[in-house]
Amino acid sequence: MTFIVSGILKGIAVKGFEITVREFLDLLGLETLHAYSFLIAVAICIFETAIGLLAFIRHFRPMLCLIYTAVLVVFTLITYINLTDIYGGIESCGCFGEVVHLDPTETFVKNLTLLSISIFVVIISHFNKK
Repeated sequence: MTFIVSGILKGIAVKGFEITVREFLDLLGLETLHAYSFLIAVAICIFETAIGLLAFIRHFRPMLCLIYTAVLVVFTLITYINLTDIYGGIESCGCFGEVVHLDPTETFVKNLTLLSISIFVVIISHFNKK
């Protein structure tokens, strides 16, 4: 549900999320991708919503456990970089669009929590196969 809500809320104000994408591109030293920031923002919204919706289809669940974990690893690393940025980082992650604003610490804790749950689910699902 988190991916569905996040993707939809970002998509509602995708131009605002585009600004956040640009800030993260700057933070990661990828300023050359500014021309594609709107496309990246839209792609993230669609991707998050799609993988959230696919979880309702039983056939995709095993694969999605790994995809969720991989996505959360990337998000956690990016939020860690933002949290430890010596210049103060980005004030709000844009995780839930313009509706919910989380500071870097709240974002990092949220991502660590979701990542921990995701890893737990992957481990449990692995042992249930045997």
